[in-house]
Amino acid sequence: MELEEDFAQLSMEELRKRIKTVERHVEVAEQDFYEKRNAYKKRPNDTNLAFLLTTAETVVDRYSRLVEAYRELVSRLEAKPS
Repeated sequence: MELEEDFAQLSMEELRKRIKTVERHVEVAEQDFYEKRNAYKKRPNDTNLAFLLTTAETVVDRYSRLVEAYRELVSRLEAKPS
């Protein structure tokens, strides 16, 4: 996923497609986080903790990208004349 992507530069159709893609990325990252959390609970060691923290950071990053995309979509919808 391109992290420096500017959602404002996308067409409305492209923006909606990117939102769907980012939503899937969030779902995958969440699942990975839960797997890493379970591994850490079973074996609480530095390696599993590092994996858990890295995965948590990824989830937060992907959620922030999703929020950014939703804000762009809402902004466009609010700007549309009725």
